Amino acid sequence: MRRSRKLWWTLYAVGALLSLAALGWISGVLLGLEAEKHVAQHEADQASAVRLALWRMDSWLGPQLAREAARPYFEYRAFVPNERAYTRLLHSIEAGEVLQPSPLLTFESDLFPIHFQLDEQGTWSSPQVPTGNLLDLAQAGLVDDLVIANKSALFSKVRKAISPTELLGAMDCRVEGLNDLILPAETAGEDWTAESAKGWQAQAKEELSQRVATNIATQNFLNNPRLKLAGNSPQALAEISHELNTYSVGRVAGAQILVGPLLPVWLAEDAGTGPLEICFVRRVEVGTGSLLQGFACNWELLRETLLGQVTGLFPAAQLQLARATLANPQNMSRLLATLPAELEVSFPALAQSGRWTPARATLGITWLAALLGLAGLAFSLHASITYGEKRSRFASSVTHELRTPLTTFRMYTEMLAQGMVPEEKRQEYFKTLHSESNRLSHLVESVLTYARLEDGRAQLARERMLAADLIERASETPGKRAQDFSAELGVNLSALPEAWLETDAGAVEQILFNLVDNACKYGRGAGLPLVELSARVTDSELVILVSDNGPGVPANLGGAIFKPFDRGRVQAADPRPGIGLGLALSRGLARDLGGELELLPGTQPGACFRLRLPLSS
Repeated sequence: MRRSRKLWWTLYAVGALLSLAALGWISGVLLGLEAEKHVAQHEADQASAVRLALWRMDSWLGPQLAREAARPYFEYRAFVPNERAYTRLLHSIEAGEVLQPSPLLTFESDLFPIHFQLDEQGTWSSPQVPTGNLLDLAQAGLVDDLVIANKSALFSKVRKAISPTELLGAMDCRVEGLNDLILPAETAGEDWTAESAKGWQAQAKEELSQRVATNIATQNFLNNPRLKLAGNSPQALAEISHELNTYSVGRVAGAQILVGPLLPVWLAEDAGTGPLEICFVRRVEVGTGSLLQGFACNWELLRETLLGQVTGLFPAAQLQLARATLANPQNMSRLLATLPAELEVSFPALAQSGRWTPARATLGITWLAALLGLAGLAFSLHASITYGEKRSRFASSVTHELRTPLTTFRMYTEMLAQGMVPEEKRQEYFKTLHSESNRLSHLVESVLTYARLEDGRAQLARERMLAADLIERASETPGKRAQDFSAELGVNLSALPEAWLETDAGAVEQILFNLVDNACKYGRGAGLPLVELSARVTDSELVILVSDNGPGVPANLGGAIFKPFDRGRVQAADPRPGIGLGLALSRGLARDLGGELELLPGTQPGACFRLRLPLSS
């Protein structure tokens, strides 16, 4: 039996370990996937926040640039000639005879402080810095001298920061996504004269005419800022796109006008222009002539204004001009669409996911179910093994208990039937047969009663009686049992007060009978067993004590003796009769009566059992 128990528990342990290992592997994979999802969600949230910040800044700057891009080309003069003008007498005045101030002459903007124009001969001009007689006309009440002086100083800084030939060449070979005015290494050493700039311009015009003829849609920097930055070389036209710039087409005074988009152009980093670090320039084709028009931008003010649009998203964000030497292809997703500037933000460290995420909650429930299942399986296995051992003990105990009386019955009946027993001995034989029949009857009745208790079919005949009457009725049969063992049963009622119980006297009698029977069989000390039965009444219970003067019950067997068919250290072949059912049956009856039967510890020498029964009101 022990080998079988060990085998079953070994199989259970192996199966449980394999199940837990598989569940642990699944848990690790699931938690890993959840962690990856958490990181991916964190990165997606970061990218979404960056896109929102870029959108806010572009949404603010886009209209500003759109207004400048829509400005007519002739407003880049200090005074604009009227094509049609009339006197008060409605006489027509020839075209160009009447001048009116350009809107840019009195234009004031902290963001775009100075506008300029460069013609194909390399001549600079600014509508806000008139010269000659136009200066006298502007000073005659249109613009304050101090304003003109300030604009002139800004205009001088811009002119010093960019040479005409470099600006012409850079604009002629401008490619989508270009972020630096500085020419590439293969062309930086050339002498850029007006003639060489015109050569580049001729090539650009040829490309433009081909594009217009084939109606190719173009994408300029404003629409596609995410392209990898390229140099100013002509080879970049073939590497990235054959498109130079999108032109809007119009006509004035019979001449065709082509206006290109505003493109960002860097000022030299060591030009000493202060906050003016970037210009926006467009190319204008008027008939056969070519102009470059643009305006300088106060980068520090623009940066503060743009960052103010995203303060709520990124309080510590920075905006860095993405010159060709600073641009990082891995950070192209952080470039503005309207401006070649890179948004620099710092994100907080990845926060730990909550304690009870969906995956963890699911795994927690799964683990709990698995552990409960394994616990239930272990309990079932234990119950099955215990039931098998109990059945084996029952078979062994009952077989041994039945063998002796049956052998006596067979032998005595054979001797009586064959006349082998003398007449004077027959009465003794009949007495022995009667005792053995009582023993068998008691054994069968105990097994049946226990079976009814286990199945919940026990029917107790409860009646109301005094505690003293109950003790008197229930101690009669146990007293006779003590006499059978030549033992002395002492009853000590201690003047029980008047206390009523509603109980089954027969069940109490059977409990006391089993306790006295065990005391007589196992409680033999140096001499004859001495069994004492005492009773007392508490506030709510009747307490009955049954004690003996024997060796007592070892502490490690205090719980085993109440198990059915378990006789503690007594083997099944012990000559003392019993199947190990008396105490289990007695405890079951006591609990059915609403009480309890227990072994009092620390009462050696001898054993003392306490029966507690509830009083009735």
